Amino acid sequence: MASPYSSDGTYGAADARVRINLQLEAGLQAQSLTPLYVEAIELCGATGCYRLTGPGLIDPYRWNKQGAALVADVIVPAGTYNRVNLLVPSTDAGIQATALTLDTPVSVVAGARQEIFLSLAKPLGTLNAGGDLVPAYLASGVVPGDSTLVAGLTTTGSSTFTFESGLTLTVPKGALKDAAIMGVADRPTTEPAGRVVFGSPVTFRSPLKVRVPFSIDRLPKGLKVSDYVLTSGGQPVPDARYENGAFTATLTSLQNLSITTNKPFMQFEDGTAEALPQVVSAQATDTSQCFNALRANLETYKARIASSGSLYTTDCLNIAPYVHVVIVDMTKPLYKFRIGLGDFYQTKSDGRNYFYLRNIKDHATAMRAFVAINGPAWTGTEGLNFGTQNGTPDFTLRIQNSLKYTQSDKGEAAVSFAQEDGTGLKARILIKPAGTTSYGDPTFTFNQAASSTSIIRDGGCSSLLDPNGEAKFNTAFGFGNNRLIFVSSDQNKPAVELKAFCDVFLGLNATAGAQWTDGASAAGLVYAGDHKNPTNTPFMDGARKVLTGLGVTKE
Repeated sequence: MASPYSSDGTYGAADARVRINLQLEAGLQAQSLTPLYVEAIELCGATGCYRLTGPGLIDPYRWNKQGAALVADVIVPAGTYNRVNLLVPSTDAGIQATALTLDTPVSVVAGARQEIFLSLAKPLGTLNAGGDLVPAYLASGVVPGDSTLVAGLTTTGSSTFTFESGLTLTVPKGALKDAAIMGVADRPTTEPAGRVVFGSPVTFRSPLKVRVPFSIDRLPKGLKVSDYVLTSGGQPVPDARYENGAFTATLTSLQNLSITTNKPFMQFEDGTAEALPQVVSAQATDTSQCFNALRANLETYKARIASSGSLYTTDCLNIAPYVHVVIVDMTKPLYKFRIGLGDFYQTKSDGRNYFYLRNIKDHATAMRAFVAINGPAWTGTEGLNFGTQNGTPDFTLRIQNSLKYTQSDKGEAAVSFAQEDGTGLKARILIKPAGTTSYGDPTFTFNQAASSTSIIRDGGCSSLLDPNGEAKFNTAFGFGNNRLIFVSSDQNKPAVELKAFCDVFLGLNATAGAQWTDGASAAGLVYAGDHKNPTNTPFMDGARKVLTGLGVTKE
């Protein structure tokens, strides 16, 4: 028996979420049908069959505008499934009991949300609404976990899908060679356009039309609409054009859509933004160019955070190391550094306390932080799956003078904060002598999240950084000259070695100390409520769950 899916359930790394939907063929109207009844569904593969409890009576209101109704939402082990059995009562079901053997088995992906659509058609030779409907396999696919629309697209139908944001997708008749699943997550941002994220790739024989809203009111001061381009899968769409508050274009495949600019800009806590001088050309791969861009704009940054308190900059987003950067004025008396930790889960057999993981947006919300990044690595579940996940710190962690964990054989450095006294943030980078558990200086242990790796140490790039390190996405934070700096990789651009982050802190003359937190798909940064660097994964909202969040609040 398969378990029903619950957003607060706890699931294993090999589990997958599967939703099964019924799709009426063109011409059938839910309101004109005798109510249908589904007792159960069986999903079968090499490891056996999993029975999914059906919805029972399917009332007309359960069918959506596209003529589809959800009949199961369950957890099954990842794997390959090649048969779907539809079980119905022996009489008055309105649907024929069916065992469907799939010509192309469904590969259910661990940690992902999988949609399976079965079509319902009138029996051959039936000219009226009578007769039990005949099920057939339509299509399946992985969709974003936070999809706002999932549709089964047929080879003969045509559809226009309109979203609350104004996003519109128009699929012409005959556009598909084979039926397909379209999953769409329409994710808002604080910038002029949101992000449109699709699931499994879909290719069209005839192009579909898209309309992606673009708010001129959110344009950074000094930039024009012509500075922005509509991209699909990271590549500019050739025929895209702006008209009447949106970019319109035609596409022959569904890949993630965004409207971006290569022109650098800075954004503030209230959502307003301004253009920055473009010091170096976009796509520069030498990270010293990031240093040059930040150093050239440093006086501007200093002046702006003196009045606004903080800002977000894209100076190094389109040049190596391809990072999102937030600068915070540490002298502001209302600012507090905070470490977010999920609710207590349980004490396990290793004697350590485990806590629920959260994605970075949830950490920012829980801390009430205007800026937040993922904290250091942890032991426990990886945060790659849906449902609840849990973990325990890998490194020394202190939250407002409360010691959550101390580790003797791990950790090199800890950017540490003294208790607030109303005069702003006070920080030091503390180095732990080998073989000890203490980072010293007890006045700087009010908030402390230790790391395996320093980035800035002794006023420059740490000599301990691997000169031939692995290129991957990373997050780091550090400080100097009363500026607290948060840095996180953009996960739609090339990965870089960790040592490349040195140029960010050096360029901003924040050289008192900096440390790595964690990397790969854990890397995340939120500013002013906007998750700036979502992952290219099936995770909810493109965000992996992590143990801790590090951020700044205004209290």
